[in-house]
Amino acid sequence: MKISRIVIPQTSLRLNLMVVCETVLLLLLSLSVLLYFSRQALKDEAFRDAEESLEGTVQHVDNILLSVEQTAYNIYEDLQYHLDEPDRMSVYCREAVENNPYVVGCAVAFVPNYYANHDLFMTYVHKNVSSKNGDSLTVSDHYGSRPYTEHVWYTSSISGGHALWTDPLPDEEGEGVTLSLCIPIYKKGEKNPIGVMALDVPVAIISQIILDSKPFRHSYSVMLSRDGTFIVHPN
Repeated sequence: MKISRIVIPQTSLRLNLMVVCETVLLLLLSLSVLLYFSRQALKDEAFRDAEESLEGTVQHVDNILLSVEQTAYNIYEDLQYHLDEPDRMSVYCREAVENNPYVVGCAVAFVPNYYANHDLFMTYVHKNVSSKNGDSLTVSDHYGSRPYTEHVWYTSSISGGHALWTDPLPDEEGEGVTLSLCIPIYKKGEKNPIGVMALDVPVAIISQIILDSKPFRHSYSVMLSRDGTFIVHPN
């Protein structure tokens, strides 16, 4: 019996190894490309979710502020016809607080000596959220311990001559920190404002909405003022 030995040419073996290496390399390259685009797709989806969450939060806050603005301007329209009736100012302030759940206080203040018998005239209706008897209302002719003419919500409206939202201010009536919508009051035919109407919104309401916004499990949202100061932050 004759045994034959088969000899594989080195050229063929080298060619097979090259084919195997190229195949493995191509497979690794394909997997790398697939992994890259998969991660990119997940990243893009995460960013879209975060943007949608942020837009929803912004829209929620905007809806609150817009409802306060709508309440203010509805009252402002009627107030224009009764500027010479100081006793009616408490009615308008009370209406603002009672008709909008986000408003905890409303003030109407006039420039010094607008009314003949008053150097300063102001009406302030405030919701006592900490009262044991529920949200009772207090009517006052002052705000805090200083004259209202020294407060930002008054001076900024009078000097600027246009409606604005203040940065958060300590509520000097002891109910926390508030944002104030300040609207200068104009008398028809006059160029200079004769007073200010201000509606207060607790920052706590805005804070809870923003802090509840969590696009990811360990993420959080913040709110900044115009100058970059934190208004809402988890710490």
